[in-house]
Amino acid sequence: MTNLHLHLRVCHPAEYATLPARAGPSKKASQGQQTITGAFAKGTKYKTDSNRWRQLTDVVTRFLAKEMVSFNTVEKPSFKTMLHTFDKQYELPEKFLKDGYLFNEVRSNITKELGDVEYLALTTDMWSSCNIMPYMSVTVHYVNKEWTLQSKC
Repeated sequence: MTNLHLHLRVCHPAEYATLPARAGPSKKASQGQQTITGAFAKGTKYKTDSNRWRQLTDVVTRFLAKEMVSFNTVEKPSFKTMLHTFDKQYELPEKFLKDGYLFNEVRSNITKELGDVEYLALTTDMWSSCNIMPYMSVTVHYVNKEWTLQSKC
């Protein structure tokens, strides 16, 4: 019996008599309320070796590459706020580009694709942005086993 039930029984016996009889606390979990362990789990960040962390980091990487967005976008507070709003447990690698995450991923993918290629051709291009930032690209051209011309930048 709770303190409220005891108070009602002693001080308000007429109102207490109208209460439905209950054997004890409800065993059914509320659908609107999460468990304590669930609440604490939502506060912890994903580990960098977890599938979810890798999946989210790959999505950010693809976004930067496919949409040709500047890589320093990931350092901007508004981008970090957006990611945190989407998933509070996700945190980008501290030094997304400087630690070589992107470089290592691209290198392993290209190495895997070029594993069976016997001959290839490389081309390079250099240019400067409006604010005089130098850029260099390297493109590899090859013919795959199905005799289709492939180019990877």
